[in-house]
Formats: sequence, structure tokens, C-alpha cells
Amino acid sequence: MKAFFHPAQLRHQPKSRFARGALRPAQEVSQRLLHLVDAARALRFEVIEPEDRGRAALEAVHTPEYVNFLQTAYDEWKAMPADWGDEVMSSIFVREPNARRGILARAAYHLADGSAPIGEGSWEAIYWSALCADQ
Repeated sequence: MKAFFHPAQLRHQPKSRFARGALRPAQEVSQRLLHLVDAARALRFEVIEPEDRGRAALEAVHTPEYVNFLQTAYDEWKAMPADWGDEVMSSIFVREPNARRGILARAAYHLADGSAPIGEGSWEAIYWSALCADQ
């Protein structure tokens, strides 16, 4: 059996999540992935780094607009003149009508809830996770 893993998947390091009206410690932490990789190795799976095949794996299941959001959201968030925090996290969720102008509007459109904030290393983790799934 083969398993795919890239060290960049560990770059997603959420600090918090918004649940039941409050910021709470993140549950989706990269340590969980390390446990899975360790388990695969313990079962003698071959753990392989995926090939870099570009964004096609992501765009096969998601719109280019969403993939672009995932790739650029953190940098746009941090470029805002006010301190909005270290992670892209919306407290409003508006699908339609939403003109999707500006990072807050795009976050309100693309994020379904406050449980998966986008941080500094999230894009790299997302990208390589998709490539692992595509192998």
C-alpha cells in the first residue's frame, strides 16, 4: 500500500476556530497528520512525496476563483491597514448576493464557518494536500 505525504502539509498551523460564539483552540492541527503518517509507516505503507503537477488537481474539483482565494487570502488579509488578526476568519457568511470585492467579502463567501481559518502557511498545505490526493 502507498501513502502520500509532503512536509509542506504541516504548514497549516491554525491557532483558533470560532465555535458556539467564541474563539476556541484549533482542532485541525498538523500534529494530527503526523499521527496518520506514523500509523501508515507502522503498517509498512510506502510513504511517498507527491509530484508537483500544478493547480490542476485543485481546479478539477474547485473553481479557479476559490483556488485563487485560498492562494491569496492570507497575504491580502495581512495587507489590510487595520490589524484584523493573524488568520483569515470571517464572522459573517454571505453566499449570494455577494459582489466578492475585497478580502472580507471573499472570506464571507468562501468560508462556510469559523472552524478553518487560513494562516500564513495554509496555502502550501492546501496545495500539497491536493497533490497527495491526486497521485
